[in-house]
Amino acid sequence: MAWKLNSDLPVSQQLYMKLQTDILNGEYPPGSQFPPVRKLAMEASVNPNTMQKVMGLLEEEGLLSCTSTAGRFVTEDRALLGRKKREMQEAFLLKALGEAKALGIEKEQLLDFVNNRFDESEEEYD
Repeated sequence: MAWKLNSDLPVSQQLYMKLQTDILNGEYPPGSQFPPVRKLAMEASVNPNTMQKVMGLLEEEGLLSCTSTAGRFVTEDRALLGRKKREMQEAFLLKALGEAKALGIEKEQLLDFVNNRFDESEEEYD
C-alpha cells in the first residue's frame, strides 16, 4: 500500500480519501477485517489519533463497522459500496469537466482526447 501524502490537503483528508478509495475499489473486500489503527498509522507514518479520526469517518459513512472485540470490518452492503463508488467517480468527473471548461476545452476536443488516450493511460499507471 503506497502512502503518498503531500501538503496540498490536510493529512486526515488524504488518509480518508485513500482508504475510502481502497475500500471502494475492493482492496479490502466486503466483510473482510480492516487493519488495526496502529498498523495503518505506522504504515502511513501518521499519529494513531489521526488515523482513529479517519476510521471514525469511514464508520459514520457506513463503509466500516466496529465490534468491540473483533475490530473493524468492511461493510457487506454491496449496494452502499456501489453507490459510494459511483458518487466518488461522478464527483471526480464533474471536477475534471469544470476544469476543462475553465481552460476553454471544447466538448469534441475533450471527447477526442478521452477516446484516444483512455487505453494508453491504463498502461502508464500499471
